[in-house]
Amino acid sequence: NHTKKYGRIANLWRAAQADARLSKARKGNGEGDWDWGHGPGAEADGGDSARKILEKLRWITLGPQFDWTTRVYREDEPYRELPLKLKALAEGLVSELGLREGGGCGGRMTYVADAALVNFYGHKDTLGGHRDDAELDQSQPLVSMSLGCDAVFLLGQRTKACKPTAMRVRSGDIVVLAGEARRCYHGVPRIFTGLSGVDNAAALITAQATTVQGYLANHRINISVRNVAASAPALEQSSESEE
Repeated sequence: NHTKKYGRIANLWRAAQADARLSKARKGNGEGDWDWGHGPGAEADGGDSARKILEKLRWITLGPQFDWTTRVYREDEPYRELPLKLKALAEGLVSELGLREGGGCGGRMTYVADAALVNFYGHKDTLGGHRDDAELDQSQPLVSMSLGCDAVFLLGQRTKACKPTAMRVRSGDIVVLAGEARRCYHGVPRIFTGLSGVDNAAALITAQATTVQGYLANHRINISVRNVAASAPALEQSSESEE
């Protein structure tokens, strides 16, 4: 969600740990671009701190890039393939469940995970009721993985007129939306951080967010893996993530 304002940002997590700020770096052609800087020079450029940007991070896309405004996958843009370990985890889980094509009437399902949307929740964030309907094949399951804080997950039906079922999801839980559930409304009305009523919640979060454990103590990360049947060319794998 920061791309429109900053362009692609690399090494955000490491920059937050180092308490760096965005600074205008000059390339050989004289054009300016954002990079991480330290000290008075970076502050003079007016760049936001990495910790502030991290705290405002709400989503990233792995695999084919998803346009959240038009709700379509951008097959005209190159992208990095889904991380292999994440792909293997999702595909292995679907295989273990023994899901069948055609809602249980056909042969064993062939599931190819090629994309994921990653949502980051702060202590007051929610996700309204919605359906993940931008994928071409709605019979392909959605594998939703939870990390960090507990949350209330609501699973409804095909219309919002039906009362949803509430369940509590914890760190390490995986919800697979398949069959009829794949086409139903769902949302997250609340996460549990233990920060309710804390006056200095923002300062506490910033102080703790420089370690993985500290970040997950007051945030929830949801990774929803899916198949989009995209045909865009993939870039070579990179060891550095981009937010």
